[in-house]
Amino acid sequence: MSDAREGSRRFYDATVDTSGHAHAVDRYLALVRALGHMTDGPLHWRLPAGTAPEGHEALVEPFVVLHPFSRGKGKSLSREGVAAFAAALAPVQVIVAGRGEQSIPPAPNVLDFLNRTTLPELIFLLRRARFIVSVDSGPMHIAAALTDRLVSIHTWSDPAKVGPYRDTAWVWQDGRLFQQRERENTPAHRAVANISMLAEFVQSQL
Repeated sequence: MSDAREGSRRFYDATVDTSGHAHAVDRYLALVRALGHMTDGPLHWRLPAGTAPEGHEALVEPFVVLHPFSRGKGKSLSREGVAAFAAALAPVQVIVAGRGEQSIPPAPNVLDFLNRTTLPELIFLLRRARFIVSVDSGPMHIAAALTDRLVSIHTWSDPAKVGPYRDTAWVWQDGRLFQQRERENTPAHRAVANISMLAEFVQSQL
């Protein structure tokens, strides 16, 4: 890529102009086109059906998947945030999934799959969720490949560059909730001040 970092361009024989593409997916598609492959038309994400994880018999539909933790500094929810989200959604079942070093507070409507799923098992949960809420992370992008019934939580990362690729997926950032296609349209933003209000929005979508 023409805007590659860390001196990597020194090892290239040729570069592709990616300066006109903000989102990471579009930047990588520019590389594909440079190799002679057409990228017109809708994209299809060929993900597997997934594998049922141990304990899936306890799933109660409709359920919401919450992916609260990320390795990126400052991207994760707090334990208190997880508890507030689950409490605001009760009695809807909340499946907490992904990886994390923190434990989550027990609650009657929470099913803890944290650190207990493989990627195929995570895909199984995401496919069956009525709605997904995730911090900016790899699992968020898997969810965005499957559905637009998703809220991606962004603290300092730029959703224009690394947010969900679907225009109709939702982003929550700086107390504002908006669909990706409405990112620049400030009047279309909803004021969502805290995680409990976000849970109330999710409940309205179930």
